[in-house]
Amino acid sequence: MMSKLNRLKKIKKEDFVVLLLIGVLILVVALPSEKQTKRSLDEADSVAIETFNSAEGETYGEYWEKKLEHILPAMEGVGRVKVLVSLKDDGELFVEKDTPVTRSMTKEKDSNGGTREITEYSGSETTLMVTQTDGKQIPYVIRERKPKVTGILVLAQGGDNDRIRKEITCLLQALFDIEAHKIVVAKMKTG
Repeated sequence: MMSKLNRLKKIKKEDFVVLLLIGVLILVVALPSEKQTKRSLDEADSVAIETFNSAEGETYGEYWEKKLEHILPAMEGVGRVKVLVSLKDDGELFVEKDTPVTRSMTKEKDSNGGTREITEYSGSETTLMVTQTDGKQIPYVIRERKPKVTGILVLAQGGDNDRIRKEITCLLQALFDIEAHKIVVAKMKTG
């Protein structure tokens, strides 16, 4: 017992500081950061957004209006809803391009015995196409930027309740990453 006390007394101030810093470092690494939480939310949003299928003939905004009109009434106290989603644009597709470059080099000699090299580059850009099973060729899409939601209007039977408005606003903020002032929740007309 005495030997343990003697060992503890022999710990130098610098050793104690090092041990304390190691403990703080372990604590910082173990705690989740806000960026990790944000990234997880973005990944969840992108998974939800990827379910949009434009082949059904509806726009991105119409897709989310129907989806929200289906899910919001499941919240307690909301009741029937009508939703309008406002978009900034139609999104953007990024297609793969084939850009072959040709280089030609020419050496010229002048009358004084000097030489010079001329290098010319030329190229063209063509869109890479993919053939579907039906034989139709379409551009090869490497990335897609979904349309940006700029505002949402929700008319709800329970829209006069502050708690309901706040819950709907928080849900829409998390889902679409937009500010609260761009979300309006109002009471739906009865009758």
